[in-house]
Amino acid sequence: MELERQGNVLVVSHQAVIRCLLAYFLDKSADELPYLNVPLHTVIKLTPVAYGCRVEHFKLGIDAVDTHRPKPPGWKEDGPKEINELLSQTTLADNLKSGKL
Repeated sequence: MELERQGNVLVVSHQAVIRCLLAYFLDKSADELPYLNVPLHTVIKLTPVAYGCRVEHFKLGIDAVDTHRPKPPGWKEDGPKEINELLSQTTLADNLKSGKL
């Protein structure tokens, strides 16, 4: 990605977009992406280092609720067993019609 070879870059964006960028630069999997902590009203500075990036957080001093949702207990990398079984057996439309979802 050419962005890595440029000078300083400032990205002002929605938390979901920042999570995607953090996952890329921090080499996180797609399963980890939704659970990356991206606090509101915070500047996140990434500094390239050997084999990764150093992450620094600078809070802007604006009160905000914590919108981070941790990974649910018992969550496996391939997702909840019941949901995977349900989706593999029938189509989503079938599950909705039968009231299983």
